[in-house]
Amino acid sequence: MSERAAAPRLPSAAIAADPIESLAAAVRSRIEGQRRAEEHLAAFAFTEGPGDGHAAASPGSVDWRFHVARALHAVADPASLDLLILIAGSGLTIDELMEQAAARVAALTSDRLAIAEWVSGLAAAGVVVRQLETDRVRLTPLGEALVALVDEIERRAAANEP
Repeated sequence: MSERAAAPRLPSAAIAADPIESLAAAVRSRIEGQRRAEEHLAAFAFTEGPGDGHAAASPGSVDWRFHVARALHAVADPASLDLLILIAGSGLTIDELMEQAAARVAALTSDRLAIAEWVSGLAAAGVVVRQLETDRVRLTPLGEALVALVDEIERRAAANEP
């Protein structure tokens, strides 16, 4: 197995038991959170006085394939996956991440701004969250489920090596 597999992380028992169901549940949860945020934004009045009376659009159907593909795309790059593995557990600050990433992930830079941009991309995909007060980056349930899924695929592939 690769060096990546030895990285410390403690997925919950539910994620470890069924990574595919955990991934599906995490995508559903992410979509629900996004839907609530969009409804809140749509109801927000950008002018003084009462709102313009426009209610949030009805939710309509969800393009699940899009959301699943976006989540998978977030970890498709080996450097992004390695970054998620570094973050697993209690998370890391951007400075801690910068130090560890520079030492372990050849594709990443030791430039703090570049690491912050990389983290922002992962946050946009919903796999990490960055706490602005502490500058700590943590995996979301979606990020945990994706790492567990990759681990399971890697485990099964290694078990059947030629």
